[in-house]
Amino acid sequence: TEQQWNFAGIEAASSSIGGNVGSIHSLLDEGKQSLHELAAAWGGSGSEAYQGVQQK
Repeated sequence: TEQQWNFAGIEAASSSIGGNVGSIHSLLDEGKQSLHELAAAWGGSGSEAYQGVQQK
């Protein structure tokens, strides 16, 4: 049987995936910023443990 390719559909799916990747990166950056703000408020052994893990 002959293969048939829907290039318009492939292009649309590719664009959708690219948009989703951008959204995920944005959410990840937002989460990192929130975690950074939280870490700045921590004190004591919790803060030290977090900083130790981040340096690895």
